[in-house]
Amino acid sequence: MEEKTIEDYCRLIDKLDSGKGVRSTNISKGLGLSKNTVATTLHKLSIDGYVEMPHYGPAKLSNKGLVIAKKMNFKHRVLETFLFSKLGMNKDKVHTEACRMEHFVSDEMIARLYLFMKKPKTDPHGREIV
Repeated sequence: MEEKTIEDYCRLIDKLDSGKGVRSTNISKGLGLSKNTVATTLHKLSIDGYVEMPHYGPAKLSNKGLVIAKKMNFKHRVLETFLFSKLGMNKDKVHTEACRMEHFVSDEMIARLYLFMKKPKTDPHGREIV
């Protein structure tokens, strides 16, 4: 399975999960994909150990999936902060740009950006960077 797909699903499930898991319908809406595509991908993610999902039940991230989601959230927020605070991009546009970039930049580059910006505590939208 493509790494970008794993990252997108894990990040979205983490974002949507309020502790009860996330229904495939909500994932479908969040990613703009058909329910069938989402169901097939969730099954694969379950086999690969990224999600835990009872038959026809809500998807929850496993520890493996949670690690991916947290890493992607950190990358995304660091990129948004860099684009906004250092490049002066509009706060309304940094999300889209960060979504494009987060899959292609290395963990090392993100760590260096984070240090370069003196370890910011929040992103331009007020979310904590952890």
